[in-house]
Amino acid sequence: MKLNKIHICLSLAALATFSACTQEEILSGDTPNGGEAAFVVSTITPLTRVSHQGYVHSEMELDDELGGYVIEKTSEGDGTTLPTYGFMSGYTENARFRVVAGSYTGSDGQSYTHALQPEVSTDIFPANQRYVFYFPYKVGADIQHFSHTVVADQSRETAFESSDLLRARVNGTADESVVSPSVIGTDETTGQQLLGVKMEHVMASVVLKVESELVPEEGREAKLLNIKRTVSGIDLTRALSKDEQDEAGYPVHEGETVDQGDITMWNQGQEKETTNDGEKVYEIFRAVFPAQTVEHDTRFLSFLFEGDEAPKIYWMNVNGNKDLVFEPGKYYLFT
Repeated sequence: MKLNKIHICLSLAALATFSACTQEEILSGDTPNGGEAAFVVSTITPLTRVSHQGYVHSEMELDDELGGYVIEKTSEGDGTTLPTYGFMSGYTENARFRVVAGSYTGSDGQSYTHALQPEVSTDIFPANQRYVFYFPYKVGADIQHFSHTVVADQSRETAFESSDLLRARVNGTADESVVSPSVIGTDETTGQQLLGVKMEHVMASVVLKVESELVPEEGREAKLLNIKRTVSGIDLTRALSKDEQDEAGYPVHEGETVDQGDITMWNQGQEKETTNDGEKVYEIFRAVFPAQTVEHDTRFLSFLFEGDEAPKIYWMNVNGNKDLVFEPGKYYLFT
């Protein structure tokens, strides 16, 4: 997983670190010809879908509901553009899947204890194809023109998680032109092709670290200001990685971002860090929102410090007086 760093100033020395959550997990194993595919969650123990320690990793929980599609190429990439994909005819579009307990043993020798099960028993996907899953499930969703709205008040963990949008591109073929194969192996009991489903974030994410001694015991308030909270036109079948887009000459499309207003951040809790001066304790605040550009010299963040009656306002001031482009699938860490 690549880690890049940029310096950001909000009227104080600040650091923004962002990491793409778009690395594909490369798995190996035998691929059967034809038959049905079994989708297993790429973890042995179910973890929270948003890893609150690593900021970027996403695993699924029991009973989570995902939407799923079988897709096929509608155009080939030519070195300057990426391939495009559409829905494969003959299979239910936007099939609903649920995370369930299961028992699968792959030809890689690994046991898997959680899988995706279709809500309708006839919604079985074929093997040796490409698939897209997304979370949370939405009735009538179109993954080529997807819309999503984040919650304005993300101060509760459940509101923060419901604001996140996750997707997984699962590759049951040998074609590695865009996504590495997701084949884990063949289930020794059923003979099904086992495919790992690894979720990645679609929204941008801000993580704010403030020394705990500067944060009041009550009335903790961190807000992102005048942020666009609804996005439409997202194509979940395409690459989100900036690296993939740059290499193929495919620009970032932010879609239509509307519903502009403040976002109250979630106070996740404390995080300890060991420095040369000893151990420091930080309060962590987090929020997710659609990819967008925040212009230079605009109000961006407000924070209420210990002893203050009113929040302090920080303005966007990137090095070189530039606008800051928040990209999909990346998080930005401010300290």
